[in-house]
Amino acid sequence: HAISLFDVVVFIDHGSEDGTYEFLKALEKSSRNIILYGLDEPGYIQSLTMNYIVENCDRLKDVDWIFPIDADEFLPFQDRQSFNSALIARKNSPIITMHWMNVIPVEYWDFEVEIDENTEFYIPGTPSGYEKVAFQPGKLGGEPFWIDQGSHALFRAKRSYALRSADPGF
Repeated sequence: HAISLFDVVVFIDHGSEDGTYEFLKALEKSSRNIILYGLDEPGYIQSLTMNYIVENCDRLKDVDWIFPIDADEFLPFQDRQSFNSALIARKNSPIITMHWMNVIPVEYWDFEVEIDENTEFYIPGTPSGYEKVAFQPGKLGGEPFWIDQGSHALFRAKRSYALRSADPGF
């Protein structure tokens, strides 16, 4: 889903042991739009990781929008055209908030990831009640910012005031 919507997709594998890293590595080799990092850290440092990647990944330097979402979070768009239409309508908004859909396999596996055209997924009937932020770095005035834990808020700087969206997002 992410690959179909975004020009650049950065995956951060946080120590998976079920074949996910190998699956993503093969995807990275097949597309120049995919970047894969491995995170070998037992702690939950999502905020530090997101901020580090946004600040240091060269491929993200010139993107219009950044959507820091988790692998099981899907945006409510069927295709890139509908996604782009929603973004064009928000082109003047430096920050938007959004709800997402969590998608999980109906059956879990013990050792190896096996996703193919026969894999069934559970898709809840309503989006998450929580919001995530997406933002246009070029519209933040060059000032430093901080992506909060879980990517639920964007702050002017670490431990500062939250930047709010005037746009209801999607």
